[in-house]
Amino acid sequence: MKMKSRQLKLPYRSVRAAISSSVFIAVVLVLPISHAQQDRQLVQNGSQPVATNVKRIALVIGNGAYTSAPPLKTPPNDARDMAATLRTLGFDVVSGINVNQKDMKRLIREFGMKLKGGGASGLFYYAGHGVQSKGRNYLIPIDADIQSEAEVEDSGVDAGLVLNYMDDAQNGLNIVILDACRNNPFARSFRSATDGLAQVDAPTGTLIAYATAPGRVASDGTAGNGLYTAELLKQMRVPGLSVTDMFMRVRGEVMKQTGNKQVPWEASSLVGAFYFGGAPNEATPTTAPSKIDPVAFELSYWETIKNSTSADDFKAYLARYPQGQFAELAKNRIATLATTTKPVETSAPASGGGATELAFWDSIKNSTSADDYRAYLEKYPNGEFAGLARRRLTPLEEKEKEKAKVDVTPSDPLAGTIWAGDSSGGDKHYEFQFLPNGEVVWNLKWGRLNNPTFRGTYTRNGNELRMVFDAKKVVGGDEVVAAVLTGDSLTGSWNFGRDEVRPDNGMYKFTVTKTSSTANVAQVNPAASLEGTTWKGDSSGGDKHYEVQFLPKGQVIWNLKWNNYGESKGFWKQEGNTITLVLDGYIRPVLITLDGDTMNGTWSGGQYKFTLKKVQ
Repeated sequence: MKMKSRQLKLPYRSVRAAISSSVFIAVVLVLPISHAQQDRQLVQNGSQPVATNVKRIALVIGNGAYTSAPPLKTPPNDARDMAATLRTLGFDVVSGINVNQKDMKRLIREFGMKLKGGGASGLFYYAGHGVQSKGRNYLIPIDADIQSEAEVEDSGVDAGLVLNYMDDAQNGLNIVILDACRNNPFARSFRSATDGLAQVDAPTGTLIAYATAPGRVASDGTAGNGLYTAELLKQMRVPGLSVTDMFMRVRGEVMKQTGNKQVPWEASSLVGAFYFGGAPNEATPTTAPSKIDPVAFELSYWETIKNSTSADDFKAYLARYPQGQFAELAKNRIATLATTTKPVETSAPASGGGATELAFWDSIKNSTSADDYRAYLEKYPNGEFAGLARRRLTPLEEKEKEKAKVDVTPSDPLAGTIWAGDSSGGDKHYEFQFLPNGEVVWNLKWGRLNNPTFRGTYTRNGNELRMVFDAKKVVGGDEVVAAVLTGDSLTGSWNFGRDEVRPDNGMYKFTVTKTSSTANVAQVNPAASLEGTTWKGDSSGGDKHYEVQFLPKGQVIWNLKWNNYGESKGFWKQEGNTITLVLDGYIRPVLITLDGDTMNGTWSGGQYKFTLKKVQ
């Protein structure tokens, strides 16, 4: 198939090609060409396999819990399963789930250092949001808050950083897997946003594999894993299957499951063979059945609890391993620790399980994330470590509940309130919505700026208030608004890009008064109170399904079933028959008109329309 593509120059021994787009999975096998290729793991005669006694090093990252972009469900699962699978295939794996920008760069840097000097094969795997901007491709950390295309370089992680470290390591065979098969979550604020992946020519010794054809969007999957990665995980384990044949199998299965709507794509210039699961007729530990010695499970169990301060952990160990290697030590620990009256979960003695389960547990056993233990229990509900996982999960879930209570409790008088008013000349209308998390939403109705909505943060010093908004997409700089609080009135001013502005010295002045509190939003229109109701419906085209739950204290849960959108939380206000939703991850508010038991609404500046019916 001949496809129009953006061609990027690839210098010798360097891979700077953008694995571009907001939507792609790319696997890159990078092999520098030199006089010592046989020592660098790939034999040029096209029939010899890569040596399997070479050390394999992998870094695996999966991001899904985004704070300013639609959350993703499958990438954390994809990353956990990929890490576990790679361990069974002989890789030394470091993994990170829901990683911010600082830690992503640190992990990549440490990965690059490990590759140096040892002649090891390297593999990097990333699942999560990714975007293309001006010919370069960026992986999106969970803390990225991108309001315009100009901010991508500052808030994202350039995919070329990984390739640069690999090129600098001079280690031989390198694999990069980028699973970002989703629509660009920031497309509305990008001037050059495009879907799909620009095709890149593969340099000698390289295989580039795409989840779908260039310029197309791949499926994110409906189960625990993304569709393409799920098939990739299955085929990687097959012994004697070359990397080329493996991708052919993956392509066939994905096409079958999508009715040929998604066609995985490869560009290859390989000159030798590579096997994830071992070459044909090769007897190696990575190709043997994944059944391992029960002692390994006991050792991992003990490593998890040995520093515990809970007697129940050691009781559970004795229940599972009554004659275990650490039985006497466990009894001594119990004698010195305060016990609880809670019954200890017992289970059958260890009988040995899969290497994949053990690798999975080893990757999370020191985690402080409830999601990690929930993921283990979902995958292995009766696993060797199920009881231990549940005990680790209980206190973490309690912390989640406590945090949720704190999040909904306003920490200052402004939190959860709405203020509205006009400029001194009457040509501008202002509305400020102060959220409990220290953020503020500013709706400015002024034709000169096309009635924008800004999102920022606010701080208070006595009665003086300072608001900082990122307004680069409109005026090319930050906006600072200063105001003085007097009772139920705010008087302030602002200038374009002047951070020294004070309440009375700005060019544009305003006075706003408190109109409502989201904590008491039902008082705005008691006859049409929405608190405690649920509404469901579809878009006008029928391709999107909506569910909106109006909660107490002005909170709302918005669930959009469309592409990779999902659940978002926020706040609502009602003025007469007009309802406004301010949602996390959405730049503009959702506007709704109430008509009896029917709601008609729009979002994204009126681009998308929907109708909802009251269901309870």
